[in-house]
Amino acid sequence: MEGCFQNVIGEIGRDYIKKGDIIDDHCISIKELGINTVFSLSHSYTIHTFLDDERYIGVFSSLDKAEQAIDQLKKKPGFRDYPNDFNISELDLKVLLWSGF
Repeated sequence: MEGCFQNVIGEIGRDYIKKGDIIDDHCISIKELGINTVFSLSHSYTIHTFLDDERYIGVFSSLDKAEQAIDQLKKKPGFRDYPNDFNISELDLKVLLWSGF
């Protein structure tokens, strides 16, 4: 796959695994997955005029996996009262989102 990802792990300016980072045999890089998009899942609802309950759930490699997570979470406290307030955003991994100044 042609892509702009060169590193498997780490942050910009960091080429080591920080103690506490979880990298195990189940981890795989985006490059190895061969995907161009990921799906970000969140849940948000208004408690009152100036207060929202917002939860960032995670990032998934496919829309189907994000939807499966929603199906599981809809049954749990904190989500079941607001089952229609999930948000899935598709993110293109080859698009620079920061343009700077």
